[in-house]
Amino acid sequence: MLQSGQFDTPEFLEALRHRNPAAWRAFYEERWRPLCAFIRARLSHSPNGQADSEELAQEVFCRAYTGIARFRGEAHLETWLRTIAQYAIIDAVRAARRERRLSEGNVAMACVCEALHARAGSDPEASALHQDLLRQLLREINELLGTYSGLFVKRYLEGLSEQEVAAAEGLKCGTASGYLARARRLLRQQGARLDSLLHS
Repeated sequence: MLQSGQFDTPEFLEALRHRNPAAWRAFYEERWRPLCAFIRARLSHSPNGQADSEELAQEVFCRAYTGIARFRGEAHLETWLRTIAQYAIIDAVRAARRERRLSEGNVAMACVCEALHARAGSDPEASALHQDLLRQLLREINELLGTYSGLFVKRYLEGLSEQEVAAAEGLKCGTASGYLARARRLLRQQGARLDSLLHS
């Protein structure tokens, strides 16, 4: 077992850079608990602090593994690992905030999705009215969302996952996710307009 001071030697750092399994195992076992404690102390308001800190710690080690070649050894490995952890925490907090904003009551989104998936039943008149409403709704969506409308329809009308939408549109997953987020934001901003259509 390596002692704490031996983790900052040029030999050990070189072993990490060459993806030496034994070196990474030793590094992981040495820093796992301190790293989890470091993260947990900064997620004190999280209801799932321990689970969240362990999940983030795994993310930090993944980032360290993929980024070790860029580490110049000018700081201690522990300092470098904590710096990665701080950025991972910031990313996690921002993602949680985005998730909360998306989960806040959104009448427009709920109404749109309900209308898109509603069944008209066997009544011919009701079916015709439903189809007319659907056409109007799709026109409104196309006008409101512009270039994002195709992604929105694939995601919420056709029921594709974000990964499937990205593949269908020839986009990276992150790009498709960002476009869909903009589409949802546009719909939230135009909630009154859609609400008047759906309840006219």
